[in-house]
Amino acid sequence: MSVDEWRRRFDLEYEHPRRIEEDCTSRSLSGGTVDQDYYFLAYCIDGLVSAWRATGDDTYLDEALRLIGNTVDSSVPDALGRRHWAGTYALWDSYYWRMVTSLLRVMQAHPELLARADYQARYDDLLAFSVGLWGYWRDDGLGNFYRSRTHMASHWARIGMDLYLITGDAEYREVFDNISHGVQVGQPSNLRTQFQPNLAHPTAYVWASVWGAELDASVQDTSHAGALVAFIHEAALAGMYWTQADIDALANTLMLVVWDPALDGGYHQYVDGTDPAEGPYGLPNTTGGRLHEWLNLGRHRADIQARIETEYLDQTRRNTSFYAYQLYGIGALNARVLADGRPYY
Repeated sequence: MSVDEWRRRFDLEYEHPRRIEEDCTSRSLSGGTVDQDYYFLAYCIDGLVSAWRATGDDTYLDEALRLIGNTVDSSVPDALGRRHWAGTYALWDSYYWRMVTSLLRVMQAHPELLARADYQARYDDLLAFSVGLWGYWRDDGLGNFYRSRTHMASHWARIGMDLYLITGDAEYREVFDNISHGVQVGQPSNLRTQFQPNLAHPTAYVWASVWGAELDASVQDTSHAGALVAFIHEAALAGMYWTQADIDALANTLMLVVWDPALDGGYHQYVDGTDPAEGPYGLPNTTGGRLHEWLNLGRHRADIQARIETEYLDQTRRNTSFYAYQLYGIGALNARVLADGRPYY
C-alpha cells in the first residue's frame, strides 16, 4: 500500500471514529481525569504525528497541536509556577506526554518548519510546559520515574531521552540511562538486564514486566509491551544506547513469537508466546488492536509491513476497531520510510 492509500484510510477514520469514546477532541477537552482521557489521547497524537511525518502535510501537525493545546489550557500551576493537571497521575501523564516530547524533538530538527507560521512560539511553549511537568513529577518523588513495571518506566525514559536531545540537560539523560542500562532508584534491574533470549527462538527477546522477577511469575504482556517497543525503536533511531540489534530482536519477537504465523493473523497475549487461561483479554484472536505500537518495526522490514496489510487489516481480526487512526498513521510512516529511506519529517 502506498502512503496515499494509508492516508485515505486515516482521513476517513479520523473524521468518523468507529466509537464515540475515541473522539480525540472530546478527550482533549475532558480535563484528563475521567476514564484516563489523556492516557488514551496518546493514540490520537501518535496517529496524527505519524501521518504528518509520512505526508509532510501540516494539516495533521496543526490538528495534533490543537489537541495538545486543549490539554495545556486545562492545566494548573503549582507553587513554583509549573503547570500540570490536577487529579491525574504520573502514569497517565507520561503515557500521553511521551508522544508530545517526541513531536517536539522532530520539530526541533527542522528549523525551516519552525520558521513558518507560529510553530516556533508553539514549540517554545510546549517545551517549557514539558520541562515544568517533568520537574513537577520529579519533585513529587523519583518513584514516579522508576516505576514498578518495565513499560511504565519506559514512558519516562522516552521523555527523558527527548528532553535530553532537545536541551542537552544531563538530568534527563540520567533517567534514560538508569532505566535503559543503569541503576534505577528503588529497583533491582534495568531494561538491558530484563531482556533475555527466548529459549525457543534465540534471536527473539523475552522479559518479565516486574523488575528482577522470574519469567514464569511476571512475563510481559503483549499489549503494554508496545509502548516499550516503540521507545526502544525511537532510541535506536536517535543513536541513544539501543541499537539495530535490539530492533532486530524485537522484530523477531513480534514475527516469530507474539504474532505467531500458526495463529493465522492472531497474536499471543504475552511476549513469550503464551496466553492466559482466563482474564480480561481472553485467548488468542479475541482481542484486536493491541499490536499498534509494535508495528513501528515495519519501518525496518518489508515483511512486517506486508503482514500488516494482509493480516492486521483483516476486518475479522477487529484490529481496526481500536484507535485505527494510530494504526493508519504508523502504516503510512512505515510506507514512506520503506519507499524513500526516510520520513518526510
